[in-house]
Amino acid sequence: MGARPLAGRPPRPQAVALPRRACPPVRRALARPERPGGQGGRAKRSAAPLHCRICGKTLSVAAEQKLGRCATCPADYDEALLERLKAWRTAEAKEAKVPAYVVFTDVTLQAIAERVPTSEEDLLAIAGIGRVKLERYGDAVLELCRGADSVTDE
Repeated sequence: MGARPLAGRPPRPQAVALPRRACPPVRRALARPERPGGQGGRAKRSAAPLHCRICGKTLSVAAEQKLGRCATCPADYDEALLERLKAWRTAEAKEAKVPAYVVFTDVTLQAIAERVPTSEEDLLAIAGIGRVKLERYGDAVLELCRGADSVTDE
């Protein structure tokens, strides 16, 4: 039972099954317009590999990249500052009714304790701190890094 043409219409061609691997690239090519410079799809970042600031080894793990050192290299931070930062983070998280990691992750706090930033630019250089977190928490973190035992709200 073949398809019979309707009045005035040519018969429909039979569907041809293509291998599944051939379909997605064709769909992507049709769905995305070509970008200037000949690149289709997303532009790829070509970030330079990060190296340990102590031994120079290439860092591949995200936590190591955030800290700027290998897990095997010794940590050089003030334990008291790290504890003050964690206590401050806990209080901020309770006040905002969010989990503590939303304020800053442990790795970010450790990076702050290791680098002891003295300016907003120093804070922005730490992975995990952007403009929003700088605006929300920057003054308090800088006060803690200056040695204040408690940060008061203004």
